[in-house]
Amino acid sequence: MRFKGFFRVILLLIFSAVLQAEPLSTPKLMPDHFSFKAPLMGGSSSLRQVVLPPAVLEGMKRDDLGDLRIFSAEGQVVPHQFINTVQEDRSEKVTLVFYPLTQAQAADDASIRINVQQYRGRKQIEVETDKSQPTSALTHEFQYIIENRLSQKKLEKQLCQLILDWDQPKPSMILPLKIEVSDNLQQWSVLSARKSISKLKDSRSQLIRAQIEMPCTTKHYLRLQWLDPQQGVKVKQITGRYHQAGSKKMQWHQLGQPSVNERGDWLFEKQTVFPLNHLRLKAPFHGLLYQGELFSKKTAKGPWIRRQSLIQYRLKMENTVLESDPIRLFSGNDHYWKIKLADNIRFTPSQYPEIYVSQQQQQVMYLAQGTAPFTLAYGHTKIEPVKDSGIYPLMNKLKTMGGRADQVTLGAVEKINQPIKWEFKPDFPWKVIGLWLILLLGLLVMGYMAYSLHQQMNKKPKA
Repeated sequence: MRFKGFFRVILLLIFSAVLQAEPLSTPKLMPDHFSFKAPLMGGSSSLRQVVLPPAVLEGMKRDDLGDLRIFSAEGQVVPHQFINTVQEDRSEKVTLVFYPLTQAQAADDASIRINVQQYRGRKQIEVETDKSQPTSALTHEFQYIIENRLSQKKLEKQLCQLILDWDQPKPSMILPLKIEVSDNLQQWSVLSARKSISKLKDSRSQLIRAQIEMPCTTKHYLRLQWLDPQQGVKVKQITGRYHQAGSKKMQWHQLGQPSVNERGDWLFEKQTVFPLNHLRLKAPFHGLLYQGELFSKKTAKGPWIRRQSLIQYRLKMENTVLESDPIRLFSGNDHYWKIKLADNIRFTPSQYPEIYVSQQQQQVMYLAQGTAPFTLAYGHTKIEPVKDSGIYPLMNKLKTMGGRADQVTLGAVEKINQPIKWEFKPDFPWKVIGLWLILLLGLLVMGYMAYSLHQQMNKKPKA
C-alpha cells in the first residue's frame, strides 16, 4: 500500500508539470540578424517589386535563396517572392526573308515596291526589287531589306539578333556593317551604327563570327548595309533570334584575372548562389587568342567534368579590332571552374584575361503590408527559407487585370559588422513527451504491482 501511495504522488507531480510547461519559442527575426540591409524606396500600391543589384546577389549565401527577408517599419516580415518571368535564353530562331540590293538599286527608291494583299482579313506585305539590271551588276551586294514578320504576328516577340551565312572572296575578312529599321520603307532610323561579322582562317583553325547582337526591335523592316560597298560578299541566309518581350536582362560580374595552378590551368569560382549564363575572357590587348576546354565541379573535392570547348580572342585586322562573343554556359550551377588551354600553351601574367560572367537579372515582388519604409535584409546561413508566401495568386490576378506592380529602388546597402545571433528553434513538444513518460511510468508501476501480487500469492505459509 505504501508503494501505491508513493507512485500516485509521483504521477500527479509529473502530470501537473507537463500541463504547466511552456514550449520554447523562436525569438523575433529582425533586420539586424542579417549581414546586410538596405531601404526600399518608392511605390504606392500594395504589390511592389525591386531589381536586385549585383551587391545583393553576392551577399546571399544559400542556394535555396532562403536568406532574404523584407521587413516593414514595425519590424514585421512581409510576404515576398522571386519573380519567375520569361528567361532570356528561351529564344526562338526563324529564317528571315530578305532582298539583296546593289548600290544602284539602293540609291533608287523606285526600285523597291510594296505589294499589299488582303486575304481573309490578313494583310501580307512583300518587298519586290527591280531585277531588270544586268546580272553582272548584282555581283556586289550592297544592302539587304529584311522582313520582320514574326513580330507582326506575335507582338510579344522581339527580334534581338541576326545570324548570317555568306560567301566571301578572301579566306579572311572582317565585314563592317550598319543596321537601320523602318515600318514603311520610307523613314529609317539607325538601330546599330557599326557592327561587324568575320571569317578568319589561319593554319590551325577558322574563326567565324556570324552573330550580330543589336537592340531588340519589333519594326516591320530592317536594312543591313555594308560599310564597304565593294567587298564582293554573297549572303546565303539570314536567321533571326527572337526573345519574349519583358525577358530578364543579363547582369555582368567582373571576377578579375584567373588563378593558375601548377599545371598551368586557369581557375575561377562562382561568386553568387545564382547560376552563371555566359563567360567572356577579355584580353588586355589585341593579338591574343585563348583556346582550350572548360571544366567545372560542384564541390572543392569533386571530380572535374568537361563541359565544352572554348575560343576567345581579341584580334586586329585592317585597322579593326575584333573581339569574340561571350560563350553560353551549360552547367552554370557549378561553383568551381577550370580552363585547360590547348596544346599546353602558356601565357605571361600580363597576357592573362579579365574574366566576366553573366547571370539573369533577379527581381523580388513583395506585399507592402504594414508601414513604410520597408527594409530588405539578406545574408544569413542558418535561417529557414520561406515555404509559401502567397504572392503567386496575387501576381496572377494582377496579370489578368492588366495591372503592374510598382517598381521600387534599393537604397544604399549597409553592412552589419556584428549581426545579432539568431537561430531557428522549433517548438519542443514537452507535453507530448511528458504524456508518453506518464504512460511508460504507469506501465512500469502496473508491472511492479502485478509482480508483487504474484510473489505474495506464491509465498509459502510458515509451518
